[in-house]
Amino acid sequence: MLDPGFGPSGHGLTNATLSRNIMTGNCTESLALSPQSGDTDTNAHINMNTISCGSTPCRFPIECNSDVSLDSSQTGWQFNDNYWVVNNLGNSLVSCGSYEEARNYFSYITGTHNGMQQFTYGNEVSCDAACSPAPSVHDNYVDGRSADPGNSDGWYVTGGANNTFVNNNVISVANLTVVFEGGTGTESGTTHSDFGVMAPLAAG
Repeated sequence: MLDPGFGPSGHGLTNATLSRNIMTGNCTESLALSPQSGDTDTNAHINMNTISCGSTPCRFPIECNSDVSLDSSQTGWQFNDNYWVVNNLGNSLVSCGSYEEARNYFSYITGTHNGMQQFTYGNEVSCDAACSPAPSVHDNYVDGRSADPGNSDGWYVTGGANNTFVNNNVISVANLTVVFEGGTGTESGTTHSDFGVMAPLAAG
């Protein structure tokens, strides 16, 4: 069951796939993933979905947040080939351990900044330093053409070591593709204000 605000992953979720759905609930988080203390959630795949917060200015379209400190035992997560509609902050993936976020299209639309973070927009990446491998974020698009002026970043890193960002693209986003607010990582192959590259195939 997908219950916005509670989350489907709190009790040892393993080898689950959520694909080809449209989630547009008017709620704080359209998809809340909440690994609980003592549980190990592995190989959960969130692929080929369209996810937004509806007409409600949301906190995050998706949040992976634990009731305990970041859990390095979470492995095999995928957030791939999705279409995200972002009217405030982007995805917050802070408790999914080792994960891949790839080939997604983030459409930044006009909304309301809720003051939670330093940046108006952005997808939060964080992982316990013991995570191996570290989160891999690659071949995504962030499109800020329809959003508020002064959009900041595509991703910001708040923790973890060796996070990798490869071949991500931003369109009309003011600053860097990745901002390292905390933690470490590498960024390569990025493009900025790239109107010449078509969006990747995503759910729609």
